[in-house]
Amino acid sequence: MLALQLLVDGVGKGAIYAALALAIVVAHRSTGLINFAQGEFATLSAMLTVALTGLGLGVWPALAVAAAASFAAGALIQVVIVRPAMRRDLVPVVIMIGLYVCANAIGQLTFGQNPRPLEGLFPAGGLVFGGIRVQWSLIGVILLQAVVITALTLFFVRTKIGLGFRAVATAPEASRVAGIPVERMHMIGWGIAAALGAVAGVSLTNLGVYVESHMMTTVLVYSLAAVTIGGFDSALGAIVGGAIMGVVESLVTGLVPGVSGDVGILVSLTIIVLILLSRPQGLFGRERVARV
Repeated sequence: MLALQLLVDGVGKGAIYAALALAIVVAHRSTGLINFAQGEFATLSAMLTVALTGLGLGVWPALAVAAAASFAAGALIQVVIVRPAMRRDLVPVVIMIGLYVCANAIGQLTFGQNPRPLEGLFPAGGLVFGGIRVQWSLIGVILLQAVVITALTLFFVRTKIGLGFRAVATAPEASRVAGIPVERMHMIGWGIAAALGAVAGVSLTNLGVYVESHMMTTVLVYSLAAVTIGGFDSALGAIVGGAIMGVVESLVTGLVPGVSGDVGILVSLTIIVLILLSRPQGLFGRERVARV
């Protein structure tokens, strides 16, 4: 019975890991960079949501405003920081770590060190099935991520901009020749990734996490593990990897005596290393072929 309860809880966490992992994949497919600051962007969005609700705005409208602001901020960062850095052939990892440090510092300076609760997106209470309790908040988080992921999938499959983004992600030079605005697609990709992170960050608060400057640090590690499992160029892989990591974390920390969240992170890092050594492209990623 305990294992089933942990499995249910793990699916809820996995939905959030999947959302942030998908954001990492979108940013990576846009510019080829791994955005280590993706979690911090989500944290800043959650902080903005708290501030807006403090001004009297409802939590759902506040989330919508935070997601829109995150989209604008992500697009701006791509134009002002990422794009010039790529043109100058600067070291990508240093740039991404710099973004992480700056975003974290901004959060601490503007929000302070004290954790704050955020009004729930979903009602309290839940359902009980055969001794397994499922909170409405958990159901709501899973459904919200499912709706967002479905909407994003339709955007990439059915809209002109989405199809253009996919073309640029697959063949940027050919897309440029075909007249697709490559730089604009890169900008939109980073904006979408930041907005996805906003939803993931606010959703996390519905699972009992308070808003503070390090709230997404652990989530980022699990999400990176999820992307590594699925593949950095696979949206489906990010979703599957997120679900796997959520369940693995929940079962390992809940069933193995003496195992804490820190050990769960160690498990995630071990998975990352093993996948990179055995199948670098991930389970759903495409193997790169060098033409000679």
